[in-house]
Amino acid sequence: MYEDLKILISDCRNVGFYTEEFYSIVRPVVLLQVAVCSGSLITSSYFISLQFLTYSMDFAKLLQFIVCFILYAIQLFMYTYMLDSINEKRDCINFGLYSSDWTSMDIRFKKLLLLAMQVNSATSTEIQATPNKLMNLELFLSVLRVSYNIVSFMLNVKMKSSADK
Repeated sequence: MYEDLKILISDCRNVGFYTEEFYSIVRPVVLLQVAVCSGSLITSSYFISLQFLTYSMDFAKLLQFIVCFILYAIQLFMYTYMLDSINEKRDCINFGLYSSDWTSMDIRFKKLLLLAMQVNSATSTEIQATPNKLMNLELFLSVLRVSYNIVSFMLNVKMKSSADK
């Protein structure tokens, strides 16, 4: 039983090490992709809205913007979902350790289990878009919400400038 727990502690260290390595490689690419996807979502949704508000229904352009919006939304969702899934699976390790029958074990086993949980918690690195925002599904929803607010503002400005002319 103790050998299995020692192997588990070693595995926790390896998971932490490889997660940090993966994040150090992927972080710049993911941040750039999130920025590009966010800008593209804002731009395509603005042009889709303009098509409807100005009644200049060029079906080919409208379809092009709708497809771009859908593809960028899917791409952004996949990035945030993947990173959220990695973080969730890593956090499940501690829950699995805690869910074991540790209460009936001796004090040495309890100390080793606590060490394993501390090792897993110590390597809790996550990709952050900003100091306050983690790269997860909440970021995806936040980007959609901010995109809607920006497009709404841009359309209000456009409509006011059109009405003033």
